[in-house]
Amino acid sequence: MVLRITIDTNLINARQKLPEMNTLEEMHKKGLVEIVKTDAMDTEMLNGYKKGLEKSQQYREIQGYGVFGHSRYDHAIYSGEDDGGLTQSVVMALFPGKACSELSDNDIKDVMHIQAHITNKCDYFITEDKIILDAAELLKKLGVRIRTPSDLLKDIT
Repeated sequence: MVLRITIDTNLINARQKLPEMNTLEEMHKKGLVEIVKTDAMDTEMLNGYKKGLEKSQQYREIQGYGVFGHSRYDHAIYSGEDDGGLTQSVVMALFPGKACSELSDNDIKDVMHIQAHITNKCDYFITEDKIILDAAELLKKLGVRIRTPSDLLKDIT
């Protein structure tokens, strides 16, 4: 079975300057792993990161629950049995003590990434985002294995 790796927007590697991502991308091209993007990734890049948006097209999109004002209508799941509970659990893991109404746009996108990852039962979520990395132990309780690209390569090679 091929590992499915959810990539955070900060690792799109549009200029090919991240050596560990270059290695993972080669593994993806060879079919050794599958790198996927969340529906939130392209939404984040629509406001001006053309090169990243072009690069992201090589990855299959996984969808998470839609968030009004943050999701593209045709790129999200709208309502599910446990969407509110899952979203709240992710918010509590990433931003302890913060109410949903206090989250910034970037905070909401982080929640959307993790929630889509869980909903689609992917194997690893890779990021360089300090907030997400710091919440790795709490997210592990939700079944999310958070890694940096270098840590993931150590785990799988």
